[in-house]
Amino acid sequence: MNYRTGALSFAFFTILICCRTESNETKSISKDIFTLNPIKEINFRIDSITPLNSISMWYFEGKNNEPYFSYAVNKFKYKIFSLTEQNEVFGVNIKKEGPDGISSVRGGLFPLNENEFLIGEMSTPHIYRIDREGNILGKYNYAIDSKYGRNTDAGTTRFGNKPFVVENGKIYGGDFFFGPWGNWEESYVFSKPLILEIDTTNGGTGSTLPITLPKNLWDNGARLPLPLYDFAQGHFVLSITGDHNVYKVGFDGTISSYRAKSRYINEFEDYPLKATPPEYFKYYVLNGAYNSIIYDKYRDIYYRFVILPDNPNEEIDWLRAKKHPKRSSIIILDNEFRVLGETLLPKDKHYIYNSFVSRDGLYISNSHLDNPEIKEDILTFTLFKYEQYHDK
Repeated sequence: MNYRTGALSFAFFTILICCRTESNETKSISKDIFTLNPIKEINFRIDSITPLNSISMWYFEGKNNEPYFSYAVNKFKYKIFSLTEQNEVFGVNIKKEGPDGISSVRGGLFPLNENEFLIGEMSTPHIYRIDREGNILGKYNYAIDSKYGRNTDAGTTRFGNKPFVVENGKIYGGDFFFGPWGNWEESYVFSKPLILEIDTTNGGTGSTLPITLPKNLWDNGARLPLPLYDFAQGHFVLSITGDHNVYKVGFDGTISSYRAKSRYINEFEDYPLKATPPEYFKYYVLNGAYNSIIYDKYRDIYYRFVILPDNPNEEIDWLRAKKHPKRSSIIILDNEFRVLGETLLPKDKHYIYNSFVSRDGLYISNSHLDNPEIKEDILTFTLFKYEQYHDK
């Protein structure tokens, strides 16, 4: 069975690369051919406990291709909204105690359809399949005896998309990438397997895929190695925060690289491996970073989100600035990873971590904290259409 976030198939999470790397440096297009045009805004009324920014948000389709998205109130409470009706249609609450109790959550709720969901536990290596009432339908143990094995944080969109992948009776999720401060020695960064494989038969067994970070990532100095990903047409697609390339990765670890550089980012400065949290946040803001890569199966293209560098004239709240970058852009790639264009988003308007693809196009949240038009009781999204670029 093949499920995914955009519509019953699936997407994926923290992967990376090792083995045979094929470079495709010539596949860039220098001039914009396509762009993303804002078409309309849609609104959803929310109550006082629902945040304007969600740590886990996923699009999915139900019967007759009915479009929905899940939205985390917190790690234990989720709301399901209908795009057609533009309101909340039901909720999913995670039970903390009893036979269906899950004591802690690592990532977030990931929809399989309108009746079944996946969620991972933080305190133990378990993934649960639950129904909309929070009842446990399946429990899968994936404990791995590994120096680097931890547990998956798939299901989150807190700082970029990390979906679960479900293929041929197995679940795949990105291994939690420890860091990003005080623990990034080369022996850890380039040896850690980054994809967990969970066989769901007989209560679940865990293993890792032969996928690690590319060995040449730090050839020109240390760069932020945080991986984000999607899954498309039988392979994983990876975007690394400090890497101008994107990667097509197979289950066996084979990889091809493609140049997908933003015109708004030059070269990254060396990352201080022993950085404190505030130093990490400051580096991220000053240098910019690549973020989620999302496959649009309806148009057979990819969107690579880019956080653009900012250089304030004074000390600021660097964590807040990381969560709410002032400027962002989206690189459009075709199905062979050629750059078709890059769309610059309006300043201080969009919260890019809450974005999803539907049959209509690409939706991006308007709930940037510095957006003067946001309202505490309204979730607003802008629908962007993929269209041919015309000089104005």
